[in-house]
Amino acid sequence: MDLRIESLNPLFNPGQIAVIGATPDLTRIGGRPIMYLLEAGYQGGIHPVNPKYDHISGLPCYAKVSDVPGEVDLAVIALPGPLVRPAIEDCAAKGVSAAIIFSAGFAETGEAGARAEKDIVDLARSHGMRVLGPNCLGMFNVSRDIYTTFSIGIQTGRPKKGRLGFVTQSGAFGSHVFSLAREQQVGLSYWMATGNEADVDVADCIAFLASDPGTDVIACYIEGCKDGEKLLAAFEAARANRKPVIMLKVGRTEAGRRAALSHTAALVGDDEVYQAVFRQKGVYRARTIEEFMDVASACTLLPFPQGDRIAVFTVSGGVGILMADQIAENGLHLPETPQEVQKRLLEVLPFAAVENPIDVTGQIVNQPTLLRDFMDIVLGSGAFDMSVSFLAHGGLSVPVMENQLAELGKVRAKHPRAPFIMSTLVTPETKRMISEAGFAAVEDPSRAVTIISALYYFKRSFDDAGRPDR
Repeated sequence: MDLRIESLNPLFNPGQIAVIGATPDLTRIGGRPIMYLLEAGYQGGIHPVNPKYDHISGLPCYAKVSDVPGEVDLAVIALPGPLVRPAIEDCAAKGVSAAIIFSAGFAETGEAGARAEKDIVDLARSHGMRVLGPNCLGMFNVSRDIYTTFSIGIQTGRPKKGRLGFVTQSGAFGSHVFSLAREQQVGLSYWMATGNEADVDVADCIAFLASDPGTDVIACYIEGCKDGEKLLAAFEAARANRKPVIMLKVGRTEAGRRAALSHTAALVGDDEVYQAVFRQKGVYRARTIEEFMDVASACTLLPFPQGDRIAVFTVSGGVGILMADQIAENGLHLPETPQEVQKRLLEVLPFAAVENPIDVTGQIVNQPTLLRDFMDIVLGSGAFDMSVSFLAHGGLSVPVMENQLAELGKVRAKHPRAPFIMSTLVTPETKRMISEAGFAAVEDPSRAVTIISALYYFKRSFDDAGRPDR
């Protein structure tokens, strides 16, 4: 592991955590990390630091971090801005390896704040201490039940454990995304909010996740970048480890760039340069939160297609045409079904339209195994690499979806290298069923095409880089 990446271990995998500015009011910024760590069942040490108290939540509370017995890996600093430097001095004297600074009022406020921020980080660096923030919402390591954040989103439920690592320069945006992930049953490995990036930045976090064996997919929100070469190296590290990076980069317009500067003191730069870098390094750029979540989730569930040939199964000829247009616009190939395959399909359903798109018609109501049979024949022919299906309102019925998921599970078992996405209306219950079965499903067929196109984008990127596919 690169030494710079290794230095992030105490930050993202701490064994002993001090909370400086801790308070017994667990709804306040200095109380929430303690509450979240205790509720999650974190197995490491939790050390509140505040000279006003002897105990907080049943834990001994210390006047200074230097009073904490034993080593401290990570200090979470929840103090007003002017008190941050003395806290860092105390951390340095203690030999603390990393700090998360929640406090705002630094570089994002102007020149004086920037000078104060640089002074703090220079002090930390002189003692080998890594810093996340300031002006940040912290991080969580979901696999180890570490929640060093004050996000109120955790109060309504922790995220599911999984293999998607998320990095954000905006804490509130990040809270929104992890709440979406929780509701959509998308499992997270890490969640990292970098704030002003006085030390640890998005590139560091991407590189860390690229080397993390518990992370398969990386999703990022960025407003700008302070070190382009480091970001390029991080993207390349992710691609070298066959980990897709999904990026939501804002600040495309002048208005957006001004807003980004006032938000986290980011250097936003020319959007065309970012776009060129993303293409060069195989980073997928999402334009909306919906697309961002769709693609990230699908990458955790599905294999990458082996080629660009797609089969479309539909219960609506009109939707088949809609998807055909979008498939062409996304650069995928919609080949005609081979004649021998068409013949076999017509033996199953003589009145089906089988050229591709393949219209299974409403007969699927009478023959619940029809989609399975058609997909098995088509994917087994070797003429297609992936498929999408449109099931209209089929997902509104629990019995229908139970049957379809059981049958589609058989198709997946026989053709594990061919990704498949369904488009259907869902209820909360059927949405949960689909998620628990490990399938990707969206309500809009256009989204299904976008998602599967993104999977092929990553396949081509890995091939172009000379990397074997997953």
